[in-house]
Amino acid sequence: KLPLSELFCVEQECRNGSCRHKLSTMDDSFELDTFILPCQAEHCREARVRVDRVAEAVGFCERGREDMRLAVGEAAANAIKHGGSGNGDGCFSVVCVGTSEKLSVWVSDNGSGFSPDELAGIDEADLCEFGRGVHCIKAVMDEVDYAFDSGTTVRMVKHAAERR
Repeated sequence: KLPLSELFCVEQECRNGSCRHKLSTMDDSFELDTFILPCQAEHCREARVRVDRVAEAVGFCERGREDMRLAVGEAAANAIKHGGSGNGDGCFSVVCVGTSEKLSVWVSDNGSGFSPDELAGIDEADLCEFGRGVHCIKAVMDEVDYAFDSGTTVRMVKHAAERR
């Protein structure tokens, strides 16, 4: 499910080498990790650690890495809770692509999804025992969006604001 357009720009200015907003050639450097984990709580940590390795490898500062770990942990917890069968026998997948400019992560599950517009507002969520994960993700990431094709996929992007 990794859209290659996230990595490689096919616009004319990229093909002639004048666009630098995405990787324009295979000579540009990037890190990629893609994996599938069981829908069990102990695998949230593995998802965070593996994404953090990519972020560190491409030179993200500690603050950016902290934000990404928080967001990935929340997305993985949601995938485990809402994407599996509830018996721990489902799986969720993570795709992480890092460049010196940004880190993009997709967390996907087979759950029925939700309507982002129907989530409790942040003020309401503060009073609940759960339900703040999506708000946390949006607070620390630069871009967040959802797709509900065959399950739920959250795409999160963190731009490299500063270097190590």
